[in-house]
Amino acid sequence: KYMRNDEAADVLRNLFNLLPLMLVFLMYFLAPGSEEHYTLQRSPTFAHPLTTHRLEVPFFVKSMADFSHAFPEATHKRQRLEHQIEVSHLSSLENSCLYERQQQQRLFRFGSKIERARAREMTLYNCERLQSLRQNPVFGSSLGVR
Repeated sequence: KYMRNDEAADVLRNLFNLLPLMLVFLMYFLAPGSEEHYTLQRSPTFAHPLTTHRLEVPFFVKSMADFSHAFPEATHKRQRLEHQIEVSHLSSLENSCLYERQQQQRLFRFGSKIERARAREMTLYNCERLQSLRQNPVFGSSLGVR
């Protein structure tokens, strides 16, 4: 009889010790997820195109009406979101440019004569887009970069 009481007490003690962890998991699964309002790439879900006002960065939303309701024109909330979009776009271009340069350098260093010639003529598309964006007069004031 004492053994069963000890076992029951151990089970209850273990459950009590796991209670904080179970609460965290429960809250995680029951909490409302943060809904995405935009994406930089068109998809079947995000099919409606828009551009930011300052740098004209393209982005896509699920519904024009819902987006306009959640982020009305000329509000601080909309400006913050557009700034976030521009920063995300800039980061994406920087990463893609770095990748293009690495590919080019790899061909220069390890490629055959034909591959080195191809590397010299390679167009670094994302690097060109990044440079063009940085030459935009509103670039510095828009992203806090001078």
